[in-house]
Amino acid sequence: VDVALDDCQGPAIGGTAEIIAGPNPPYNAFDVITLLATPDPGFLFKHWTDGNCNILVEEAQFNHTIEGDFTFIAVFEAIIYDLDAAASAGGMVNPGFQTFTVLDNPVVNATADPGYAFDLWIDLLGSVPPGTDMFDPMLTFPGPPADVSVEAVFVPIPYDVTASATGIGTVAPTLQTKFIGDAVTVTAY
Repeated sequence: VDVALDDCQGPAIGGTAEIIAGPNPPYNAFDVITLLATPDPGFLFKHWTDGNCNILVEEAQFNHTIEGDFTFIAVFEAIIYDLDAAASAGGMVNPGFQTFTVLDNPVVNATADPGYAFDLWIDLLGSVPPGTDMFDPMLTFPGPPADVSVEAVFVPIPYDVTASATGIGTVAPTLQTKFIGDAVTVTAY
């Protein structure tokens, strides 16, 4: 009993295959055994094949009557999940949408507009794996077995505006902190 990914010749990942009931080996003619394929998180069971990639059974659990030598390969496939990425005001993300599997390491980049800085990513569904650096504008993580939705948060950069007078007179205020797009008002006396 073996395991394969996507086709009967693929790597042995995606789940387990085992004999869960029947007599102990060696088997005799007409012994009945029960086989079970169990997918790992992020995978689906597809079918059982023989050693020549012929599909034999499409149920994950089945009974087999021994009639001679046999080979069963449990075939699994990775589930495709969605990653949606959005941006708050002050920046953009790329890509905004992508698909991934648990075999992938999706990447999303956040780029701030002029006058803004990237602050952090918000995990809107709670599915980003623990330990992921949510403060890095290049968000990357091992694909979890779930859809992911994140939002890049950008904050305006404060600018100090200094005003001064030369000669006779003064100005007020002499120092203001403003953000991009803010109006600056200075009064001369």
